[in-house]
Amino acid sequence: MIVDFLKENNFLMKNIAISIISLTMMIFASCKKNATETLNPVPGETVQSLTDLVVPAGFNWSTQKEIKLQIKSPLSNGAGGNYDIKVYDGNPFAGGQLLTQGAASGTSFFDTKVAVGTQVNELYFLATSQGRSTSIYKASTSPQMNVDLSSLQTQSAGDIRLNETTPASPVCTTGCTTQVSLTNNQSVTISNGATLCVSGSSLTFNITFGTGGGKLRICGTGVKVQNLNNNAGKSDIAIEITSGSNVTFANLNFNNGNNILTNWGITTIENNLAMAGAFINYGTLNVNQDYNINSEPTGNLHTNYGIVRVGKTLNINSKSTYDNRGKTYIEVDLAVNGQGQLINKCLIVAKGVFSNNSLVDNYGLIKVGERSQLNGNTDYNQYPGAMLLTKDFMVNSRVRGLTGSSLIKVTDKTTINGGGSVEGFIQLCDINGIETQNGNISNGATLACDLYVEKTDCNPEGNGVAKCPDADNDGVCDADDCYPNDPTRAYCNTVPTGTIAFEDNWPFTGDYDMNDLVMQYTYKVITNASNKVVRVEGNYQLRATGGGFKNAFAVQFPVESSKVTGVTGATLEAGQTKAVIVLFENMRAETTQWNTFRGQAVIPAKTYNIGFNIANGPALSEFGLGVYNPFLWNNSKPNGRGYETHLPGTQPTEKANPAFFGTNNDGTVPGTANTYITKNGKYPWALHIPARFDYPVEKVDITQAHLKFASWVTSGGTTFADWYMNKPGYCNPTKLFVW
Repeated sequence: MIVDFLKENNFLMKNIAISIISLTMMIFASCKKNATETLNPVPGETVQSLTDLVVPAGFNWSTQKEIKLQIKSPLSNGAGGNYDIKVYDGNPFAGGQLLTQGAASGTSFFDTKVAVGTQVNELYFLATSQGRSTSIYKASTSPQMNVDLSSLQTQSAGDIRLNETTPASPVCTTGCTTQVSLTNNQSVTISNGATLCVSGSSLTFNITFGTGGGKLRICGTGVKVQNLNNNAGKSDIAIEITSGSNVTFANLNFNNGNNILTNWGITTIENNLAMAGAFINYGTLNVNQDYNINSEPTGNLHTNYGIVRVGKTLNINSKSTYDNRGKTYIEVDLAVNGQGQLINKCLIVAKGVFSNNSLVDNYGLIKVGERSQLNGNTDYNQYPGAMLLTKDFMVNSRVRGLTGSSLIKVTDKTTINGGGSVEGFIQLCDINGIETQNGNISNGATLACDLYVEKTDCNPEGNGVAKCPDADNDGVCDADDCYPNDPTRAYCNTVPTGTIAFEDNWPFTGDYDMNDLVMQYTYKVITNASNKVVRVEGNYQLRATGGGFKNAFAVQFPVESSKVTGVTGATLEAGQTKAVIVLFENMRAETTQWNTFRGQAVIPAKTYNIGFNIANGPALSEFGLGVYNPFLWNNSKPNGRGYETHLPGTQPTEKANPAFFGTNNDGTVPGTANTYITKNGKYPWALHIPARFDYPVEKVDITQAHLKFASWVTSGGTTFADWYMNKPGYCNPTKLFVW
C-alpha cells in the first residue's frame, strides 16, 4: 500500500539523516540534575518506550484543565459602576500569570473561560474600581466557578488586610493530651500544661485551670461552660473554640495577661467579657454585655478577622490594642481609653458614642450612630479611602489624613473647639455646614462632600461618584483599557507560552520522539467593553521539523469562518464552517534544518505573526483562552489534506477524510472524546505542553528524555503533572535538544 510505503520511507529518511550527521555528545545545562542522582531515580521510570506504559482508563493526556468563570464584582448590592477584573493563576504580587481580563459590575458578570495547568488549585482575582481602588481575592479551582467577589475575603496589597489567610482550625482528634466526651454537668480540671479536648453537644460543664495551666479545646454544638475557675496564677492558659462549634460561657474568668482565647466557631459570652490576655477571632464572637480589653505592662492584642457583636460597650483600655480586620458591631458605645489603640482595617459600627482618648488608626469605615468625640492630647488618623460616618462630630484634638485622601462625613452637627484641628489628606463633609469652628482646618484638609469612596464589603456606605479618564467613552477607564482611544477594543487577554509537539505518522504509530513538528505559540485575544471577542493575534515559533513529510500546520478557532476578516500573516482556509487559519502547507519548505540532531547546525525558530478581526464576535466565555485546535496534515501522501493529526480528544475539521479513521493503529471515534489515540494502548500523536518545551533529540523516546513523563501517564495525571518543567531529576539533558 502507498500508506505503508510512505510510513517506511519516513523512517528511512530519518535513518539516513542519522547516519550522515555527527552525533557528538554535548551536555546541556537547561535541565537541572543533581550530581549524585541517577537519571531514573524513581522505580518504574526505567521504561524504554511510551508504548511500554499502561495507560489508565479515562486518561486524556491533557496537561491543562479548562475552567469556566462567572465573576461578580465586589458590589453585590446591584450598584452600578464597572470593575476591571483580572484573573491570575497565582498571586500577582508573587509571579502569578495573568490569564484573562474583563469588566463586571453590580449588575453584570464577567463571563470567561481559561485553561490552566492541572497543578493549579487556586485562582486570584484583582478587582479595580473606577475610583482606582484595588482589592485581590482568591478561590479554589473547579470546572465551573461562580465567583461573587463580595463574599470572599480580600487577600492582598490592594486592601489593607494584605495576604491574610485564616489558619486551619484545630480538631479534637489530634494534638490532645486527653480526649473526653463529657456528660451533662460534669466538672474537669486542666493543669501542668495539658491539652484537654472536649467533644459533645447540648451539654453544660465546668472547667478549672490548676497549677501549670494548660489548654482547653472545645469541639461541639450547644455547649455551655457554666463556670470557668482560673486559679493557675501566672501560668499560660489557652482556650480554643474549633470551627463548626457553638459554645456559650456563663462566666469567663480570663483577665490574666498570660491567657489567650482563639475562636474559629461561634462563641457567646452571656455577661461581660474582661480580658487582659490576647484574643484572636476567626469566627463569630457575641458578647451580651460590655467587652473590656484591659491593660498589661507589655500591652496585648485583640485581633478580629471575623465578626464581633457587643451588646453594650467596647472599651479599649490602657496599653491594649484592638486590631479589627473583620466586622465589629457595637450596640452602645465605643471608647478608646488611657494608652489603648484602635486599628480599624475593615468595618466598625457603634450605635451610640465613639470616644477617643488615646490613638485611632482608621483604614476602613467607622460608622457612629450618635456622636464621635475626639478628646484632647489624642490622635485620630485616617488613611487613603478610609471613612468616618457620624451623626455629630466634636473635635478637641488632632485629626489627620495620612498618605492619601479620606473622608469624614457628618450628618448633623460639627463642633471644632479651640484645641481641635483637621489637617492633611482629609475631606470634611458636613451636610448642614459646620456649626462651630474655633479650631484649624489646614495643611490640605478641605470642606467638601464629593470625594469618591468605593462601596466594598468593608464599606457598604461609600460616597460620591466614581471618576476616571475614559477617552473613548466605552465605560472602561483609560488605565485599564489596552486601547483607550478605540471604543471597539478594550481588554487584552494573553494566552501564555505553550508548545504543541507532534508525531506525524498518523494513522501509524511513530517513534515517539515528539519532534516531527514542534510549534511554540502565544495568543492575544482582544475583547471590547462588553467582553466580546473582536480580534485575535498569534505568535508562533516553528522550533523543530524532525519529520520527513511535507506537513502543513493550521489552527481551528471556535468562531464561524464567515465572521473572520482582515487575516494577516496566514490564510483563512475556504470551505470550513469554523475558522481555520493555515500558517504553511509544507514545513520542509519553511526551514533548512530539522533542529533535532546533536551536532547539527542549529537555526533560529521561524516566526509567524498572524492576526484577524471578528465581526459580531462571541463572548469570551464561549471563545475561551487556550491552545484551541492546532493540527497538521500530511501533504506527502495522496489526498494528504484528509490526513489530519490533532491533539487527543479534539475533533477533526470538515476537510479530514473520515475513511482514514479506525485504520491501521488509529482508534478515533469522531464526535467523542476518543479521538487521535491508538486503538489498544490509547497512545497519542500530539502533546500540548503549557510552557516552552525541551523536546527529545532524534529517535529518543520521550520517556527517556523526560524522566517523570512515565509516572505522569501511569498515574492518570495525578503525579508529576509538571513533568515537562526544568527541575532537578526531571530529565536527561543528554537526550534533549536544548537551544
